Amino acid sequence: MESTTELPDERAPAPLPEPELLKQSQILALLNIHTVSFWRLRKKGIFPPPVHPMGLNKSGRASGLRWRRADVERWLAELQ
Repeated sequence: MESTTELPDERAPAPLPEPELLKQSQILALLNIHTVSFWRLRKKGIFPPPVHPMGLNKSGRASGLRWRRADVERWLAELQ
């Protein structure tokens, strides 16, 4: 009796979905800028505001800042 077991497809795996919320390190890589430049954009109110998915820490400061990918992409489109 012949086995009809098929071998797994050898194509590259599907890419992972892009995260909806971006960390600062991801934004720095996306924009190819240094941390100081990023914080200057934020201080001037030029860059979209972050969201606080992790709330506030014990001292009342924002913990785990993230930025919505859609907000960052919209901001980039407006620059062009």
